[in-house]
Amino acid sequence: MKGTAGQPSIDKLVSRVLSSDRITGAVLCVETGDRSFTAVSSGGNLQANDYYFVASVTKLYVTAILLNLRREKRLHLDDPIGKFLPEADIKGIHVYKGTDYSHTITVRQLMSNTSGIPDYFSFSAFRELQRGKDQPWEMGKVLETAKQLKPRFTPGQRGKAQYSDTNYRLLGSLIENAASESLRETLNRYIVHPLQLEFTYLYEDADDVRPAPLTYRAKQLHLPKYMSSIGAEGAVVSTAQETMKFLRAFMGGGLFRKKKPDYLVRDEKVWLFLIC
Repeated sequence: MKGTAGQPSIDKLVSRVLSSDRITGAVLCVETGDRSFTAVSSGGNLQANDYYFVASVTKLYVTAILLNLRREKRLHLDDPIGKFLPEADIKGIHVYKGTDYSHTITVRQLMSNTSGIPDYFSFSAFRELQRGKDQPWEMGKVLETAKQLKPRFTPGQRGKAQYSDTNYRLLGSLIENAASESLRETLNRYIVHPLQLEFTYLYEDADDVRPAPLTYRAKQLHLPKYMSSIGAEGAVVSTAQETMKFLRAFMGGGLFRKKKPDYLVRDEKVWLFLIC
């Protein structure tokens, strides 16, 4: 049953979502684990096959890359980040109650948002972007901003976590150094090519107009300079069906096997709900 009997229910759900005056477009992709049912619905300013920024779901793609690098023994999750990142980047990134913990932070702590490194985005970047001020945020600017902020806990402190885009900007550089190739190349090697994705890529060209525009509270934001600069933080572009294909492979383990992967997640329901 490929989006037939259940399609009206999916369409109705999308229509309900779009009744909010703060949501300008939506894409909903639903599948069962055995793929006996799959459906895609869209509305507003989005079509089912439109390109869009997966935004922070990019971090799941980055996690898949890191786990493959670990499988290949190019890194270990408990390696200190200083093994892969320049001293100038690390020093002072985490100073808590007068002690610099920067060199104790591990790859695992960046991945799990337990490093305690402050989130640069929630400081000044978010306010500027929502006002429509488009500008690139290169690594130097990200680090400078994060180092001005105060961590809330020591790295790996039990029971503590803080979502921080700074963590994944650092992981982007770490991946490039560990793999000796660009983030775009690692994305292609570990995800795009194995899954035969045709419409998934890392957004790096500010003149690329393929992705649907971003919105915030129904206000359209034109931020190509920013989006083309953030890499591992949130710059992957895809479509609903290709994002589902990635999730299916990720959750089913297909991305992490040496043999030919089986992309199905058996006996489980998988769903993807994307709102732009």
